[in-house]
Amino acid sequence: MDEDFICPMVWKWSDIFDKLVEQWNAHPEKDDVPEPPHMLSPNATDNARRQRWSDTVDWAEKYGMNIPVLDEHEKHYRI
Repeated sequence: MDEDFICPMVWKWSDIFDKLVEQWNAHPEKDDVPEPPHMLSPNATDNARRQRWSDTVDWAEKYGMNIPVLDEHEKHYRI
């Protein structure tokens, strides 16, 4: 992962999260769902955003759900 990449842009992240939750609702397991991106404070740090994204990716991978490849305009980078 690019060290300057933080997370998807909020509009893309929200779309990804919604689609993952749809997949999850059909899943037989009932683990906890990670916190959604919109629950981050508007002044959250890059580290908090990166950790929330990492938690989402780990959860999706654990249950075989796919995270789409992001286009450059869909990525939020450290400034």
